Amino acid sequence: MRLRLALVVLTAGLLGGVGLIAHAAKTAKVRGPYLGVALLAQTLTIAQREYVETVSSDELLIGAVRGMLRALDPHSSLLTPEDAKIFAQDLEGKFGGVGLEVSIQGDDLVVITPMPGSPAQKAGIEPGDRIVSIDGKPTKAVDIEQAVRMMRGEPGTKVRLGLWRKGEALPREIELTRAVIKVEKVSSERLCPG
Repeated sequence: MRLRLALVVLTAGLLGGVGLIAHAAKTAKVRGPYLGVALLAQTLTIAQREYVETVSSDELLIGAVRGMLRALDPHSSLLTPEDAKIFAQDLEGKFGGVGLEVSIQGDDLVVITPMPGSPAQKAGIEPGDRIVSIDGKPTKAVDIEQAVRMMRGEPGTKVRLGLWRKGEALPREIELTRAVIKVEKVSSERLCPG
């Protein structure tokens, strides 16, 4: 079966938001799941050849796999070696960071809660705050692993967060100093005297 593939790649350019449109049309004998592989290979080739910046094939392929897994459900994700290190630190319950639990809601990075005694709590960050940038980089459509990686780091180093709170006209920027964050595995509270 002959299948005509028409591929259009739209990417945002860096200068003045100029877009780049690359078009490749090819006649190929492709069936079943291999159609997707051919499409991925064509997209990779065009992106590396035509994008305004140099991008590595590893970076693009990791992004493609992350996107594919994100399409399944919010709990499926790819763990790179760096992500696996972060995951191991989470299991240990101790890491360098600002002490925020975050989630993705739509395209927004949203604070679930600041951890008790953390730099984030001391800075007044509240549940529901939107993190619009990390060190000047927009977080729109960033995945959770990237956001966590950007906020974590060696204790004593600094990170700038752009925060928008409901009711505020504009985002504000705060600078936090990373600290050792210890995650409480169990917390308790006495509800009645006794």
